[in-house]
Amino acid sequence: MFYSSPLRRAIETAEIIEHPHNLGVQTVNDLNDIDFGKWQGLTREEIERMYPEVYRIWITRPDIVEIPEAETLEQVRRRVSNGLDAIFNEHPEETVVIISHGLINKIMICIILDLDNSHFWKIKQDNCAINIFEYTKNGSKLYLMNDIYHVGSFRNIIESMKNPEDPLG
Repeated sequence: MFYSSPLRRAIETAEIIEHPHNLGVQTVNDLNDIDFGKWQGLTREEIERMYPEVYRIWITRPDIVEIPEAETLEQVRRRVSNGLDAIFNEHPEETVVIISHGLINKIMICIILDLDNSHFWKIKQDNCAINIFEYTKNGSKLYLMNDIYHVGSFRNIIESMKNPEDPLG
């Protein structure tokens, strides 16, 4: 089964991946990207200028930041955890594919590895990254993380590691 965030960009990606399998895509609201509140739609430069102190906390302590009118990472974590539980309760012992967003993937990985949200910036998630994990009532295991080899050569991947990371990525 294929599950997707309800945002159009995730659904379109899910439909492309699902097409050869003809299993359908089910949207799950709990997989939706974070609501950035007052930051929604702003560039990083605009955020830094308009909310310098909150931005500094976002970069240094994402686990405690309170962005005006936005979800906190803890709220997102609870939402994503509920979504994972619902999906895997419906499909125990089955393989499912989840298509979501980089921030949501980082939170999923924190959940899978039993890391608190203070580890958020230690996890890299590129666009189109593949993660493979096992999620069960008896514990979780991460088998593959941030695999993007299918979208670029090994050389491109290494070069991307040399570029400064977008702190809002």
